[in-house]
Amino acid sequence: METQDQNEAKQEEKQEPKELAVNGNVSLSGEIPPDFSLTPCCEVPKAKHPRPVPEGAWEMSTEGKVGLGQVPSRSKRQQARKLAIAFRAKKCFFFDRKHESTVLTKYMSSGEYVVMGGCCYRPFLEEKFAEIAFLAISDSEQVRGYGTRLMAYTKERTKELGLTHILTCADNNAVPYFKKQGFSKTITLEKERWQGYIKDYDGVTLMECVLNPKVDYLNIPCMLKAQKMCLVEKLKEISNIHIVYPGLDPNVRKKIRLEDIPGLKEGLEQSEKSLGKKIPLESIAAPRDPASLQALHKELQQILTQIKQHQSAWPFLEPVDPETTGALDYYEVIKNPIDLRTIQERLDRGDYYVTKEIFAADLKRMIENCEAYNGEKHFITELAHNLERFFNQKL
Repeated sequence: METQDQNEAKQEEKQEPKELAVNGNVSLSGEIPPDFSLTPCCEVPKAKHPRPVPEGAWEMSTEGKVGLGQVPSRSKRQQARKLAIAFRAKKCFFFDRKHESTVLTKYMSSGEYVVMGGCCYRPFLEEKFAEIAFLAISDSEQVRGYGTRLMAYTKERTKELGLTHILTCADNNAVPYFKKQGFSKTITLEKERWQGYIKDYDGVTLMECVLNPKVDYLNIPCMLKAQKMCLVEKLKEISNIHIVYPGLDPNVRKKIRLEDIPGLKEGLEQSEKSLGKKIPLESIAAPRDPASLQALHKELQQILTQIKQHQSAWPFLEPVDPETTGALDYYEVIKNPIDLRTIQERLDRGDYYVTKEIFAADLKRMIENCEAYNGEKHFITELAHNLERFFNQKL
């Protein structure tokens, strides 16, 4: 005959796994729509008296200022996918029936769920704490947000049980992860509540997380977005954070006057009111006397020549040709491309690189574009970092 425990186990086997989705316009299928956005956890009050928008400028929305509005690029889609994890959380038993386990699975295009990781913990209901006995994420899926999501669900589950603390014995490799999840080496839980319940292991660190009953750990990104939006709305009353001026046309940039730069004069007027003194326009501009510029351009040309002759420079000598390289979506992902030939053309113009910092910024952006498109471990990215170390020494 079957025991009562066996009957309960069979009933739980038949139950459908519980599914949880992040708060946003993403379905549990895991597909990220082009207009992906997080929904704030509450209604954000508007600024009562925002600064007026001057003629010729426009107002940037609070949503756009905070970010995670539209997600057009591949890198932002990857960021969105980290937040939009389809959860199938199923209660199961590990070691004995006093433990609970949570399994994290990922929805695949084939319609199947693949196990990404899991967490096993034992709740001590009378003592109001739980001990995490085991937590792991697949080697191939680490540092992608899955561990954070798994821990968030575990925290919410322990809150449902009326618990106030989570304890765990972390080895040296796991300590940094648990610190990121809000755990501390300082144990505030009374010793008599946990001593004798947790096994003492060699070479581990006892860590504690205090649960906040007011925090929804599964939707922290949405809470943070609401807080950021509230801050932006308040800043609209004391700053021009929401005002966007039209940019400069690079083709007609030569000999432009400082007072003709949109927004610069207005920004200086606000600074003068705050500081109570006059700020000359010339004081914020780089020196442009012919002798200084000529010396600067001579130095930059010497540096650029050495960079182009470096053995790691060959992928960056010319603009990326999608057809030749096979990077057909390069200019869809990289919206602000740069290469050594373009840098040379700007240097030859004579009026673009008026400071060494502007020149260095273009070189740095070239490296960042490479890593953003190819990834950290691609051999082209390794060449880019070799080149970066070289020109950093020269600059």
